Amino acid sequence: MGLFFICLRFSEEEKTFRAFEISSTIMDLDPQLIFSRMTEMGLKAVTLTDLSGISSARISRVKNGAEAFSYPEFRILEQLLDDLTEIRRRAGSIPIHWANVGAVKHLLDGLKRERDVPPDLSEQDKMVMALVAQGANPADIADQLGVEVADVGQLLSETGARYQRLVDYLARSNEESRVFSEIRKSEHQASLKSTRQ
Repeated sequence: MGLFFICLRFSEEEKTFRAFEISSTIMDLDPQLIFSRMTEMGLKAVTLTDLSGISSARISRVKNGAEAFSYPEFRILEQLLDDLTEIRRRAGSIPIHWANVGAVKHLLDGLKRERDVPPDLSEQDKMVMALVAQGANPADIADQLGVEVADVGQLLSETGARYQRLVDYLARSNEESRVFSEIRKSEHQASLKSTRQ
């Protein structure tokens, strides 16, 4: 399915906003992906509304099949659910009360700050990943790093999380660059069309 939306850009020469139609291929905007994740996490629509800023009436109309999410709405909800999944993962066995919106927003803000700055990888992080890549067993890793074997699992978990944050940061940067390039290309093509006319 193709998605079309309008990008407004201020034209300094004309002192007006110019609209550019941008086409993007969207693989799957099935709202059931959002609703099934909500159910699986035990989230209520009102909590999703409070956290996303998308009205409960809008969410209800989409849930009932009367409307569809726009691409930006879908991405907001998808990212929010990814973040909430990460919060739940970090909490481990500690139950999370999603209705405590203030506390959840605080945790979401922390994740956003983490995403905005790539993690610093220590020499120990690099050594741990090198040992894992070589197929070292926990006893060898403990010996090489001078830690107890019982602490290796936690060390691997923490190092893996920092590496994953770095990979996510790089992937996001690449995706943002790709989208920006598509917008610039569309703008360029639109300006070429307008100069030919």
